[in-house]
Amino acid sequence: MKWSGKTEVKPHAMRDGRRVPIKSLMRRLQISEYDHPAHFENVTLTPKRAVLPLKQNAGAPAVPRVRAGDRVRGGQLIGEVPEKALGAPLHAPFDGVVESVTERQIILNRV
Repeated sequence: MKWSGKTEVKPHAMRDGRRVPIKSLMRRLQISEYDHPAHFENVTLTPKRAVLPLKQNAGAPAVPRVRAGDRVRGGQLIGEVPEKALGAPLHAPFDGVVESVTERQIILNRV
């Protein structure tokens, strides 16, 4: 069924007067103590091992394109989406050797 009601929406006449200042809202929600700059530390992570699930989202799981013992390059496609299915392709995060491939995951070790 198609909607047959009003299609124009007007904001309430008191909209601007109903706004609450951010500082007042933070005080009411009792979160003012958390409002401070966060410390940032630039860290480079280099994991030796990665466990990559074949099902990355609500779609179909990726089909592995590698086998245990295969060498892969960073960015190489290691799992592809089945034809006519929604899903996410899986790429190697770094150069490495495939440790194992199961129906649920691919385990990759850094070279």
